[in-house]
Amino acid sequence: MTPMSSPPNSVRFINPPIVEAIIAVTITQLPDDSLQKLLEISEGVAALGYALKTTMTSHEMELAIQDGVSKASNHDQVNGYQFISSDQRFAFQVLKTGMIFSQLGRYESWELFTQEAQKIWKIYLGHIGAVELQEFVVRYINKILVPLGEPSERYIKLYIEVPQELPQVVMNPYLRLSFIIAEPAGTLVHQQGLLPKEVEGFVSTLLDNTFTFPIAGLGLDELWPKIDSVREIKDHFFLNMLTDKMKESFNA
Repeated sequence: MTPMSSPPNSVRFINPPIVEAIIAVTITQLPDDSLQKLLEISEGVAALGYALKTTMTSHEMELAIQDGVSKASNHDQVNGYQFISSDQRFAFQVLKTGMIFSQLGRYESWELFTQEAQKIWKIYLGHIGAVELQEFVVRYINKILVPLGEPSERYIKLYIEVPQELPQVVMNPYLRLSFIIAEPAGTLVHQQGLLPKEVEGFVSTLLDNTFTFPIAGLGLDELWPKIDSVREIKDHFFLNMLTDKMKESFNA
């Protein structure tokens, strides 16, 4: 497939800080007899270099009281299957409730990421038929390195600030913010926290941005143009969370 040209406002870094990128599409839940069709997807994706990794299950516990005596019952339910590429760069889940596609390791481009996800989505639909869309998620998990001992504001615009009157050493700092997105209508949940020390002289910080958009009633042919419209939105939020000094480090 020929790569699409980048939008004029798109930004590319030589060393993007993305550790995982995810596209998830949620549909109206399929019946249990769809599991065999989901398993048969393994035949279609084998030619693309994917192999079945594991069965996705959920554990349910039911508690009932009968004649004054409580009884608990447990059972596992199969929800779908997870596949991973031979080079371990991509992974996806096909579920009764939709599809989750992930790019792992070094991130190259939005085009490569979304084109690979679309290939899997087409195979998914080819096995289960038409579906009712409910929502989609675009999630980017980034890891950035801030020099130890330097003020966070030199690198990050959005950070936890402790008043000088309070102790400056904080254990396990964590930040969570929710934003409303007007067009297309949706939300962003931003999570930020420190990671265990990885590089000498630097603090590793996780920036996790999850964009969610309701799409009930949307036609299947409108799904990927809608997802593609999120590209500039996710770039806008991420870039404005960082200073120029931080962004310059991604091209070093």
